Amino acid sequence: MKGCFFLNYRLSPKLLYSLHFFSILGCYLFAKSPLLNTFIPPKDISVGKTEIITVPANTTTEGIKKLINQAITACSEKGTVRLEFSAGANYRIAAEEGTTVFEIKRLKRSIPQNLVLDGNGCTFTVTSWSRFMLINKAKNIILKDFTLTYDPKNITQGIITGVRDANKGIYEVKIDKGHPMPDQHRFISSDLQWIIPMEQQPDGSWGMKAGMASTMSYKSEKYPIRIDDRTVVMEFRSYMDHGRMGIGRMGDPLRSKGLTIGTKLAILSRTNGRGAFFARECAGLTYRNITIHHSPASAFADQYNKNTCYVGVKVCPSKGDLFTT
Repeated sequence: MKGCFFLNYRLSPKLLYSLHFFSILGCYLFAKSPLLNTFIPPKDISVGKTEIITVPANTTTEGIKKLINQAITACSEKGTVRLEFSAGANYRIAAEEGTTVFEIKRLKRSIPQNLVLDGNGCTFTVTSWSRFMLINKAKNIILKDFTLTYDPKNITQGIITGVRDANKGIYEVKIDKGHPMPDQHRFISSDLQWIIPMEQQPDGSWGMKAGMASTMSYKSEKYPIRIDDRTVVMEFRSYMDHGRMGIGRMGDPLRSKGLTIGTKLAILSRTNGRGAFFARECAGLTYRNITIHHSPASAFADQYNKNTCYVGVKVCPSKGDLFTT
């Protein structure tokens, strides 16, 4: 969706044993407790003396991992550690496909606590299909002031240019210039392969096309088939409305109604477990002033935590993109 989704949110301690995910796709929250208590999200941490660890703009993935571990080792109940990234830098980072790039977790006897990761307006660009960050069993943590995106993305977009067989869900789709082709390995090897019909809104932004299921599967043994440099034949097989999770069906009449020549499509490939952030069993975790342009799965996953806060968080497409995550 074009235009930003903002999060200013606090989660109750009663959310123990509740699991919920934030995603731009539907932006649904699954939780078992009320929205909030009296906990106030901290703007900063100033416990005892502060140790500052700086991250130069040219630091590699491995170098950043070492500095994160150095910061965790320096953590204590009686002091604050700040990991300061370089303003305006673009850190291009990667991990083995399907793993996690950075981890904030216990190291031997060192517990992550009273720790601030301050991006100072930097950008993290993940070049592998991996989770950006795991935060596990940490206490009093702030992640702030940075932008996160992926390159290449596991999302593309195009426009329906031909209807080969509406009854069988077979269409020709021309992929927008500058966007990846959906017959590439990263797309066809994913667990979930979805299209999302889009339409322009009165204010000029893009949103899900009215009157249609929110996602349609294009996973197929035969398709997509490329017929020229930018055009593929795709088969749309089943439907799921994220307002009614778990409902997938064939032969939905919405297909012939809404999928017409000229319909814009966001095209996603997703493998669960590769979202931007996954936090588990933390206390006092604050995400502040973070912009996410893209994530291979849910932007945030929050499990068994207490007092997790989202302040000034934006999930919005990069310029020229229809969708985010």
